[in-house]
Amino acid sequence: MNKTQLIEKIAADAGINKIQAQKALAAVENGIRESLVQGEALELKGFGKFEPKTMSARQARNPQNGETFQVPERKSMKFSPSKLLVKAIADA
Repeated sequence: MNKTQLIEKIAADAGINKIQAQKALAAVENGIRESLVQGEALELKGFGKFEPKTMSARQARNPQNGETFQVPERKSMKFSPSKLLVKAIADA
């Protein structure tokens, strides 16, 4: 399913038009993004948990020439699905 198909599904399930569904999806995306940027975890009961994560700096090695180099610290995120979501996928 792509984003357009998801918007169509939201519109059909919620009984709203596609423009309203697109705005609703954009609002959810922005809310998740803002939460992670502020360093806060976001939990959606029955769906999962989004958590910001900091990957520490480390030494790495180029496998072609064996040369080592420093990989800088970076920010990332982690998604942990809820037990309900895992069960729904397993039962499908």
